[in-house]
Amino acid sequence: MTGRLTRATSALSLLLAFALPAPPAAAQSAPVPEAPARLIVTGLALPSRLATTYAWLDAHTLAVTTLPPGVEGDYAEQRRVVAVDSRTGAQRLLLDRGFLSCANPHTGVVAAYVGDLRQMLRDAQAPAPVLTWFRWQAAASRLVPSPPPPGPPMHTQQCRPFDPEDDRNGQVTTGAAPVRMLEPGHGQIRWTDAPLQGRRTDVHWARGNQRRALDVPAETLPPFVEWLPYRSAYLLSPGVYDMAPSRTTERLALTTMDLQGRIARQPAPAALAPLLSKDWASHQVFALPMRDGVLLAVRGRSHDGAGLYRQTRQGLQRLFCGRPPGWPADESLRNHEHCFQDEPIAVSPDGCTAAFVTRYDADGRLRSASLQGQVHVLDLCGKAVR
Repeated sequence: MTGRLTRATSALSLLLAFALPAPPAAAQSAPVPEAPARLIVTGLALPSRLATTYAWLDAHTLAVTTLPPGVEGDYAEQRRVVAVDSRTGAQRLLLDRGFLSCANPHTGVVAAYVGDLRQMLRDAQAPAPVLTWFRWQAAASRLVPSPPPPGPPMHTQQCRPFDPEDDRNGQVTTGAAPVRMLEPGHGQIRWTDAPLQGRRTDVHWARGNQRRALDVPAETLPPFVEWLPYRSAYLLSPGVYDMAPSRTTERLALTTMDLQGRIARQPAPAALAPLLSKDWASHQVFALPMRDGVLLAVRGRSHDGAGLYRQTRQGLQRLFCGRPPGWPADESLRNHEHCFQDEPIAVSPDGCTAAFVTRYDADGRLRSASLQGQVHVLDLCGKAVR
């Protein structure tokens, strides 16, 4: 993806981006291999002041909290939830007055607040929005009110079962060893001891009488680990790298765990470093799994090598934030300064689509930095758009 988690609902929230000040003019060390992917510009403005702003309901449906038509600004009282079909761009209203709290595309469990933000923004005596549980019905493209399934309590910002002894930040509240619950039948990730007073502790995967020690630092595990059905594995951490043309520092390895508790780490993308501008001491790079490889997000500006890349066995390609299709070859890319905003990249549950926020318009030009970002949907598995 794959929210605040935090603003998102998984470790995917580590994928945030920001605008950088303009450096002196420079060229990349090597030409960037451009393969612009099919992009859907939803036109849905993304209001802030909310924990979760968009989340996948299934492999092809993205739920987005946005503003009603004609309404602008973060202080608008009303929000609505809209579904976007990632194949066609078609939109459908799901909630006329409300905002998303979380969604679990694997179970169909969705939580949203029904009502508006008048109490929070203007009138303390106004009715508060009501947390309501839903079930996503993909065939009918609608949310149906439905209580959460029986069993462990359901986290209202993750739509996943959790151990009440773990708080939302993954810290221990009662002195017990933390637990990360997995999908039904997949077991659990458990700490050997409570990590109190800075004490280091091991973690292990357990299912029935099976048990395997995990060679991962306990402190890097997120509060909720994301199930990746297209890999039959869990995302334990995205990759985070500081990269320059001549060196790469790995801050966090892209790490997954299969259904037997075996750990796999994705090496840093060596092919990317030569494409980055030499004018920056380093570039921050994030890595997420996708169906056919790894999605790389590079902070910065297009002409410095930034953008969204797809890394597969066939090589490295920039999918977004390069020269837009149809742009004249002699038109400068130097105004492409804000490829991303402070929102997570959410990869769909089939690993073939990425949802993200940018000020990049449909015609390839960047909107004013003062305007709200819009949600975009990018095809990760299709052919390039020429």
